[in-house]
Amino acid sequence: MAAVSDQIVIMAYDTAIPTPPLYRRYLAWSTASVAGALVDRWDRRVTMFGADLAAGLATAAIAVLHFSGSLEVWHIYLISLVGSAVGAFQHPAYMSSVTMLVPKKDLARAGGLAQMSGALQNILIPLVAGALYGLIGLQCIILIDA
Repeated sequence: MAAVSDQIVIMAYDTAIPTPPLYRRYLAWSTASVAGALVDRWDRRVTMFGADLAAGLATAAIAVLHFSGSLEVWHIYLISLVGSAVGAFQHPAYMSSVTMLVPKKDLARAGGLAQMSGALQNILIPLVAGALYGLIGLQCIILIDA
């Protein structure tokens, strides 16, 4: 859940200061195969907890930098790259956990629902971020997220 709220904050900041979207996905693309192999060897609960913790620390870093008045665009780039790396570990751990927890007869349905939730996040996060930025501003979004 922390990764979703981090994405909302970053998208809201991107609304204020537009940045190219490709940099967010580069690290995830470049580390996905390595992350998937490592996730298969590690405990998935620990991996998801560590990824959520790292995403939460990234959110805290955004809040501290913003409210201290020292948040700059390069901070957002760096924190976005961290979020992409975290996502490269978080997504395979989540998807493999779904297959381990769901009975075989419901596996196709559960996999479809998990994929649909990821697609909805990609569609809704920019919409929610833009709407919240217009309604309550970046400071309130960061306060809610932190």
